[in-house]
Amino acid sequence: MNPPLPRSPRKMSVNWKNFFRTLILHGLKHGEHPPAFPIITLASAILCFFYLSCSPLSSRVIYDPKPSEERLQLGQTTIEAEVDELAEHLIESKEATCLEVGVLLPDGSTQSYGYGRVNDEGLSTLPNEDTIFQVGSVSKLFVASVLELLVQEGKINYSDTVRDILPQSVKLSTDIGKVTIYELATHTSGLPREPVTLEQLRFFINYEFTGQNLYSYIDKAWLLKYLMTCKIKNKSHKFNYSNIGYGLLAYLMEIKTNEPFQDLVAEKIFLPFNMKDTVFSLSEEQLDRLAMGHAGDQPYFMKRNTPIKPWDMGEVMAPSGGIYSTVTDLLIFAKHTLAIENSPLNSILIKITEPKVHQEDNETSALGWTISEIGSDHTKITYKHGMTSGYSTYLGMNMSKKIAVVVLCSSFNWDDKIGHNLILRLSHGSDH
Repeated sequence: MNPPLPRSPRKMSVNWKNFFRTLILHGLKHGEHPPAFPIITLASAILCFFYLSCSPLSSRVIYDPKPSEERLQLGQTTIEAEVDELAEHLIESKEATCLEVGVLLPDGSTQSYGYGRVNDEGLSTLPNEDTIFQVGSVSKLFVASVLELLVQEGKINYSDTVRDILPQSVKLSTDIGKVTIYELATHTSGLPREPVTLEQLRFFINYEFTGQNLYSYIDKAWLLKYLMTCKIKNKSHKFNYSNIGYGLLAYLMEIKTNEPFQDLVAEKIFLPFNMKDTVFSLSEEQLDRLAMGHAGDQPYFMKRNTPIKPWDMGEVMAPSGGIYSTVTDLLIFAKHTLAIENSPLNSILIKITEPKVHQEDNETSALGWTISEIGSDHTKITYKHGMTSGYSTYLGMNMSKKIAVVVLCSSFNWDDKIGHNLILRLSHGSDH
């Protein structure tokens, strides 16, 4: 069965994204390197860089869920068949090389389904619930969770400013000094998506052709230097997604607790939940279970499905997007967020799903999460979509129905075509 045609994209940003894709690819075939770096390519790359630095880029492609809902209600299909319909097409079309999809049902049971191959070499191995992927900005959910926990413990306040937390010996621009913890956590600080600097532009252009790490130059010394001169123009307290903002947020929590963020999040979240494969760096055994990453929608000038190594995002940016995990671990996190499994931390995780800031695209941001209302019945989906290097990740929930879906993909794809669709189908159908 083929999915019905998707509705028109709901986000104007997607149209702009495609516009800049067209600009930057002008005169080039996808995956080819030009014999010389033409002026049009450089100019387009610069335009694209500044656009990408201040824009929401990922999107959810929504299919009509009614036929699937009816099949589920009548017992004419299964959850596995619905996942197959959504996932197999992506493998066959080579939009993805490896997919692992996990489902959490209201009774606490889980199901997972693997597609494609874990590696390009040797035997073609199907992924499973313990295959490891880099999860990109899903990492921010753990930053937000630790933040809320520290707030509850009285160790930090949402009203604290960057100036309040950093030592007085650290020089800050006036704009940065006034930024609050709440603004960083809700993406309302006015900070750009990435640092808009010539250095970042140089790394961005290199990335577009090689897939090499965008953030390899950003360490704590660089961050402090950036904070000395960074200016925030036209601060409006509107939602403006910022990777560098979440990197700064994690660093400020380190200052307040005198503990590295990697240790902090392991102590507060990963160890209590037994999320044994949710880590910043992989052991040899975990490396054997890592799905090989691949070029997809990004980098623009690399052929799709070219293998790409995962990024070491470093001490500043790793909390913003450098964590590894599995379907097993992310479904554990979802269980506690939905209070299906009891823990003293459940109230913390539920707290960070509360809506905070309305976005221009009719979505609402919480702490780390985004909340969408979809369809004529306004089905609420609380989700996070992450991309990094050669991977893309989706974690979404219908909190009222206590349903969660995880999609881990070893290709960099802007568009999620499984997560929202599967939640919508399960929200109104029944397979059990």
